[in-house]
Amino acid sequence: MVNTATSSSPASHEPPAREPLLDLRALATWLSLSEHTVRKWASKGPESGLLPPMLRINGQLRFRPDDVRTWLEHQEVR
Repeated sequence: MVNTATSSSPASHEPPAREPLLDLRALATWLSLSEHTVRKWASKGPESGLLPPMLRINGQLRFRPDDVRTWLEHQEVR
């Protein structure tokens, strides 16, 4: 009789592949803004709404590409 149960390989426990997080410089490039402007807006905090949601990892700000896309969609002027 053949065993039809699937065995778990170590790779199956890894999180799904995602786009790399963006740093301030990459976000500035994406938004066509200076890094200085993005840094200044980030210093005002996430509640300012000037930038997409941020992550702080080891003291460094990072941005999820999907969060940036969603944030940009909400910036549309109609």
